[in-house]
Amino acid sequence: MQKFLTYLIKVVILISILVIMAGCGSAPAAPASVSSPTPDVAFIKTEAAKTVIAQITVDAVLNPVASATNQPPTETQVPVASLTPSLVASLTAMATNFVTFTPIPTTTATPLPTIPKPDQAQLLLLTPKEWTQFKPGETFDAVWTIQNIGAKTWNKDYYFHYFNGTKMNYGSDMVYISAPVEPGARTQVTIDMKAPQSPGNYTTSWVLYNDNREILGQYFLMIVVVGN
Repeated sequence: MQKFLTYLIKVVILISILVIMAGCGSAPAAPASVSSPTPDVAFIKTEAAKTVIAQITVDAVLNPVASATNQPPTETQVPVASLTPSLVASLTAMATNFVTFTPIPTTTATPLPTIPKPDQAQLLLLTPKEWTQFKPGETFDAVWTIQNIGAKTWNKDYYFHYFNGTKMNYGSDMVYISAPVEPGARTQVTIDMKAPQSPGNYTTSWVLYNDNREILGQYFLMIVVVGN
């Protein structure tokens, strides 16, 4: 814009100079019989203007002014597309055309068979039942029914032994099993007992040992002694 104003001023000045020269300049005296042609001021102005405009055009080509399209774009907010029915239909079609992957079936691992431990025992029954009442000094038999749930046959070196609590047995503290017990079979261990003389609640415990003196289980007996 500034260059254009500069060129415009040049045009005005040039035209003014030409007008002044045309009005004030005097031609050499000619013979009276020969008439001098009158300068065409309009023609001169037009030619001067063409010259300046031509110069402006050349400069414009050599120094182009940046157009609005070359200006850096201003930040604008991108409009968000609304979910029109047509857009919903397009999205639905796209989702329908997606490849459907068939899930790989999972493999169920078959559990390994349970291998019985060499020696295991399980209590099946106790007689008398817990907290049975006895009179002071009354005798009774404590019977434990035990099953062999291991993988080893119990021999006659397996035995019951008093462990702790009130000592109510009046025989030996060690009672051996009466016969070999195969895996899955059961046996009964009977111990002679005698209730204490004083009324109250009493507990005694015994353990089962194998032939390697390893404890297979601890078993309890709980009774109540009542007064006369």
